[in-house]
Amino acid sequence: MQDYIFFNEVYHGNDAIVYTCGREECASGHSYGPVARSGYMIHYITCGKGIYRARGKTYPIR
Repeated sequence: MQDYIFFNEVYHGNDAIVYTCGREECASGHSYGPVARSGYMIHYITCGKGIYRARGKTYPIR
């Protein structure tokens, strides 16, 4: 596994700034929260499947 390091100056007015990234192999049954985040998390699923629950709705992901 490779490590990625990003350094971003804080510029106001940008549409998006990547402030961290990584890779994780989640165990079956993995969950996180409930918690409010200060930013957005983008997940790219390379294998497997699961569900994403938010605001009373459930979404299948794979």
